[in-house]
Amino acid sequence: MKVLIVDDEASIRESISQILSDE
Repeated sequence: MKVLIVDDEASIRESISQILSDE
C-alpha cells in the first residue's frame, strides 16, 4: 500500500481508486 500526501481531496480519492484497481 502506498502512502499518498495530496492537498486536493479529489486527487486523494482518485489515487486511492487507482491503487485499489492495481490490487
